[in-house]
Amino acid sequence: MIDNIKKIAGVALLLPLAGCGSVKHNYMGKGEDIAQEAESNKGSTAWAYSTSKESSGVGKFKENTWKCNLFIYDMLEAAGVSAPKNYDSKCKCYWPITAGDWTDSVSGFKKVYSLQKGDIVSDGSHVGIAVSDTRILAANKDNVGGYSLSGTIQRYDD
Repeated sequence: MIDNIKKIAGVALLLPLAGCGSVKHNYMGKGEDIAQEAESNKGSTAWAYSTSKESSGVGKFKENTWKCNLFIYDMLEAAGVSAPKNYDSKCKCYWPITAGDWTDSVSGFKKVYSLQKGDIVSDGSHVGIAVSDTRILAANKDNVGGYSLSGTIQRYDD
């Protein structure tokens, strides 16, 4: 059960349960790279709902499909992080993990309780990347833009 919720610029962060102590991390490096990749794509329509998009190593996303998870996949790969993906036996291909998958344990990432650049934030139905400790970018209907998102925070564990 969650004991406390902290709001920062529209982003709700899940804080540790009382008595569990705080979580401390020495994290920059890849987080900066991930955030920089996301920032460099702000305003892009490449992941828009109405477009089709192909990415290396995963299946093709058709027009009129949400691509927030593909945006995360592409930004991680561009930053030099091996992005998590799932195998689909029907098409014998891989797909980026879903927004819902980002709320579970993800190999190579750890759940944290404070937002930093490069963190992945998911509420189970949408997923974005923190580009600061208060701002999140995500692939939305029309383009990559700012998004108010609360939920699970995952940090690359290098």
